[in-house]
Amino acid sequence: MLTGAPDHIGIGAPIDGDRIYNGAMDNGSGSALLLDLARSFHKSPVPLNVRFYPYGSLRRKRACSVQYFAAHPTVEAGSLAADINTDMFLPIVPLKILTIYGLNESSLGDDARTTAESLGVRHPG
Repeated sequence: MLTGAPDHIGIGAPIDGDRIYNGAMDNGSGSALLLDLARSFHKSPVPLNVRFYPYGSLRRKRACSVQYFAAHPTVEAGSLAADINTDMFLPIVPLKILTIYGLNESSLGDDARTTAESLGVRHPG
């Protein structure tokens, strides 16, 4: 399960005559990351069962798809391997630290450690 947040403020007081707060980093980048991951997973030669649940407006406390999934799961709870939650993807900054909670909860932790180490990325835990 992958979650992400297209949660930028949206529309507000004009700045230089423009009322739309485009949110290229805190909206666009997270949404683009989810779409890119979906495309990559779709092309994978290994069959994958992945679900994408983009968030709604977190700042405005609106319900979102991941909250709906939690209340109405479409799979057995024990069959979930991971919840990968992304918010703002910063492609302009080199990735130096990767924080992963639950590294020891499944075999995905070993894969994450190996991948991080191969890329020279530090991973606390």
